[in-house]
Amino acid sequence: MRKVMIGVIMFAAWAVVAEEIHPISVYTLVETTNGHPIEMMLDGNPDTFAELLDDTREGKDTNTLPPCGGRPVTALFVLDMGCEQKVSGMRLVSQKSRWLARMAYNVTVSTCGDAKGKADICVITEKKVLPITFCGESAFVTWAPVTARFFSVRINESDEGMINSLGTYMTWLNNPSRAILGHTFSGDGRHFVTDIAEVTLFDREPEDFPRPNLSKIAYPRSRLEKDWLLQDAGFDDFARAFMSTNSAELEKRMVMKVAKDLTDPGDIAFPDTPGCDPQWKSLYFRLCEKRRMERLRNVTKHALQIVYVKHYTYGCNATLGSAEHVTDDLTDSRPRNWTKGGQLCLLKILPDGSVTNEVLLDKPDGCIRDPNLSYDGTRLVFSMRDSYNDNAYYNPHRWSPSFRAPLPWDAYEKRCGDDYHLYMMDLTTRKITQITRSPFVNGRIVPCADVEPCFVSANRIIFQSTRCEQVMPCHQTLVSNLYGCDTDGGNFRRLAFDGASTFYPQQLNDGRILYTRWEYNDRNARFQQSLLTMNADGTAQMEYYGNNSFYPASLLHFRQVPGTTKIIGIVSGHHVHQKGKLIVIDRRKGTQGDSGIEYVAGSAVNEEPGRHVSNYADDPKVSGNRNVVFIDYFGQLGPQWQYPYAFDENHYLVTFLPEGTLIDKSGVNPNFGIYYQTADGDRELLAYDLSVECSQPVPVMARKPVPQRGSLIDFAQSYGKFYVQNVYVGPGLKGVAAGTIKKLRVVGIEYRPMYLHTGMMHCPCDKPYEEFIPYGGDGSGEAITASGSWDIKHVLGEVDVAQDGSCAFEVPANNGVYFQLLDERGRCVQTMRSWTMVMPGETMACTGCHENKAQVYPVGQGAVSGNVQVQHLRPMAGQLQHPLLSRIDREGLLASMDNYLGVNTPRSCDPDVTTEGFSFICKIQPILDSHCVKCHDGSTKAAGRPNLTGKEAIDFRKGAGRRFSKSYAALTANGRQTTMLNWYSATGRSAMLPPYAQGSTQSKIMEHLEPLHHGVKVSDEEKRLFACWIDLSIPFGGSYAEATTWTPDERRITEYHQDKRKVFAWQEVNMLRAQLNMQPVPLRCLQSGVFEPVRSSSLVQVNTTAHVINAIKMK
Repeated sequence: MRKVMIGVIMFAAWAVVAEEIHPISVYTLVETTNGHPIEMMLDGNPDTFAELLDDTREGKDTNTLPPCGGRPVTALFVLDMGCEQKVSGMRLVSQKSRWLARMAYNVTVSTCGDAKGKADICVITEKKVLPITFCGESAFVTWAPVTARFFSVRINESDEGMINSLGTYMTWLNNPSRAILGHTFSGDGRHFVTDIAEVTLFDREPEDFPRPNLSKIAYPRSRLEKDWLLQDAGFDDFARAFMSTNSAELEKRMVMKVAKDLTDPGDIAFPDTPGCDPQWKSLYFRLCEKRRMERLRNVTKHALQIVYVKHYTYGCNATLGSAEHVTDDLTDSRPRNWTKGGQLCLLKILPDGSVTNEVLLDKPDGCIRDPNLSYDGTRLVFSMRDSYNDNAYYNPHRWSPSFRAPLPWDAYEKRCGDDYHLYMMDLTTRKITQITRSPFVNGRIVPCADVEPCFVSANRIIFQSTRCEQVMPCHQTLVSNLYGCDTDGGNFRRLAFDGASTFYPQQLNDGRILYTRWEYNDRNARFQQSLLTMNADGTAQMEYYGNNSFYPASLLHFRQVPGTTKIIGIVSGHHVHQKGKLIVIDRRKGTQGDSGIEYVAGSAVNEEPGRHVSNYADDPKVSGNRNVVFIDYFGQLGPQWQYPYAFDENHYLVTFLPEGTLIDKSGVNPNFGIYYQTADGDRELLAYDLSVECSQPVPVMARKPVPQRGSLIDFAQSYGKFYVQNVYVGPGLKGVAAGTIKKLRVVGIEYRPMYLHTGMMHCPCDKPYEEFIPYGGDGSGEAITASGSWDIKHVLGEVDVAQDGSCAFEVPANNGVYFQLLDERGRCVQTMRSWTMVMPGETMACTGCHENKAQVYPVGQGAVSGNVQVQHLRPMAGQLQHPLLSRIDREGLLASMDNYLGVNTPRSCDPDVTTEGFSFICKIQPILDSHCVKCHDGSTKAAGRPNLTGKEAIDFRKGAGRRFSKSYAALTANGRQTTMLNWYSATGRSAMLPPYAQGSTQSKIMEHLEPLHHGVKVSDEEKRLFACWIDLSIPFGGSYAEATTWTPDERRITEYHQDKRKVFAWQEVNMLRAQLNMQPVPLRCLQSGVFEPVRSSSLVQVNTTAHVINAIKMK
């Protein structure tokens, strides 16, 4: 007997009928689990499933299911169609669980001549890889049409086995996090099975086949109906809706739930029949349509049209929540879920609740992302690329070798393809104009990526760009920083000088820019993706929420809730894609941890309905172990959200996936869609595509322009000013007596241009310090220290702190800096473990040290009174002025790219050249040579004593590409913090440390510099210098190249990235000089030779004019 499912698919002006054919029987020799026999895949009931046990049994553990099961998880069954049928594909339906993916992952399908699959075997598709599929979704296998009665299906691997192969991110984060909440999970290493709920064959693609939507189709009807079932029947029961032959209890409950949601459901006549009667389905869906019309009026009263995009869900090749995969210039891999293709779309909601779709722009080989609408609602700015780099070095969907090492230089030579740049569309005329471009220098493109634009006025845009030309300290991924430009691409300028990525800038009602900043200066890399604000010109960069919080790890995709001071976005983890749980933050209730967070739309971790005040910061499941698994993976279980847009406190547009993603770093079914959603969790689907994610909705409507703030930046100046009223105000110096702090040290942070070697930044410590170090360390990071500083440190100088705690001082503009408060011995009492900056001529002021920004403090004397003298930075005792200060004092900020880039100017790649940063070799080794080496020379007579010579420690940090010295390895106990040397850890806790927590004040080695230690006579200047080294988190090199063992290719690669940094700075400098009526400066002394003209010259030949945009050939 043949069972037929009819589905209508509209192609242009005709209709075709897709026939799904149910086999009459199935045969297998494979064992099945009790209660889940093979016949269940043919029973027509998606609520049941067959569970096939691995039939190769290559494991060694007898306690698995089946005993000795292992990868690959295999099985074989033969389908009997009853008679010969002409078919072109097969549907495999997953079981209904949203926590388990155990469907077939890799299959081979053959025709055969008998029911046992023994005769006349002919392979029709071999080793077909299917998406990871769960929660009742279908996977499809297709082939050229064949006619046969018997079809053999060989499962070469199941989802269960495939997930086991994903390695680190599954075993380290995904599975343990699910176990913490008591969820079952795939990839546990115990279940080597394949679950299949239903199998059918078809003669042409069914309606829900994962093809791209037709241009006018916003969503498949099948997805809309499933979403209604999930809302009204729930995950436990949706698969059995309209299936029962003896009861209608479920169907009646669903109908009553919809009726309750309606303002006027009217008279409802319940059929006196079981749930399988079509009358129940007709009644239920008719009421759902009526409910949908009512719900969507909450959208259409604001906007009838919504712009959105289609693209894969972002997350770089390390699956970092705060890093988008933006450019091909550095790494050869892409996340497992990466796929080419993107569309810019416009949907329209009709009065009957239906939705039409228009494809505004299609890029099948590239990507379109980040739509943002002008305040008048007429212009759309977005980011787009035409293509990807497809040369032999770029291989998606795999673990990349360049995760820990650079691409060879040959890959740079073969680079091709486009990068993301900004474009603008007039929504009335559909005219598109390109705004930003990658420059050409001497015929060679200088690649960069521009993403996440946001209108901040009628003619000004803020966006993210990789033009800062930096990589993250812990991973080989390009950093993006905030930039601004006019809507025609002019007046281009960098706004943030940050060491890790900033992203997703959006404007608040008061004109400030809200954005996320990932940072880790002398603390852990995982839990500081917090929110900051700045003015639209880049001034007044300040914390907004979460910069001293262990939880939440990441705050993403935030916008203001109109008519309120609240913001809406998602809370997420770290090694995850850009997705998570929907929250509203009310900063009036607090600025750290749980204090200001409320989960909405049922997004709480335990899926409590509606709104839920956050209470996770002190939950032992979140913070109760030093493996920090749950917080790293926070928000990834259950339903997932992205990119919310609030109409008001209760009504939103969201990117949403009710089933959740189940597995990171891999494409899965189903996809994200665009939804209208309420704070209580009611929702309606607006856009969904079976072939790609729908994301980033923006309603087409005019908004009230924000106030425009005049800029006080003065690029004729080289410095900005900081005023501190009283360093003793606030918890930073709690318990420290007034007068203790004598000086404030200013430290500049140099950001790395390239990531060449991994040194494994593990940070073990003695037991007393565990409270300050939440986890043992990272298996990443280019080890420029022994688990100390992530970056190169530049001591720019010191200033005096008055007895009342006040001080005022200048800092070189355009530099990421942080401050340390020193006692009379020059030892650090408190350190900032973050960074700040000032623009030229900017004045920043603070009340104290980590004071509560919402609290009003009494006005005292000192810095804020205006009577205090603004101090120029002075060098430490016995040290010379930092070269940067000498240069800008002499020449000015805009005299050269070196001055403009500050401590981040390109450096020589000669490993033996003198450096400007703090160098152990140049600063500390001479102290050891003068006072210590005579007794600690590594000789036989010094056996048992630390070897404090400057000789290379060959076995220390192998693979780091750096010649660490024996003295450095000995003093740092090979990277272990001890009572002897207790620095600020690279994985230090997120929350503010108490004063005197770590550093030179807590390091007994300082006692060894006193005469009591064998009569040593170390000068006060030398002691201060040694203490400074500890308090800077034990830097080794004074540049990223110092004492390295790089190959010529590695040096050239670093020089290439430094050249790019200089080119981008050159663009900015000349644009700013033009505004000041200054002559342009030439682009001199590039290092790599890549951008040199054919005739070698120290001066790059360009047609420079007063306006830098016209001076460079643009792509």
